[in-house]
Amino acid sequence: MDMKFPRQRIERLPEDTYKISCDNPDHPPEYRTGPELADLQVVGKVLWWGHRARE
Repeated sequence: MDMKFPRQRIERLPEDTYKISCDNPDHPPEYRTGPELADLQVVGKVLWWGHRARE
């Protein structure tokens, strides 16, 4: 994986498989499992909470 940080989402799938995807269609999703997970480095995480303002 290059160090340009194009990845935005990590999703855990069945059988300890992870899907690493981006909203940019130029970067297709990657799937990692087993020993490939050792190379996966999470630099940070973003939390988002959406709500509507009361009127």
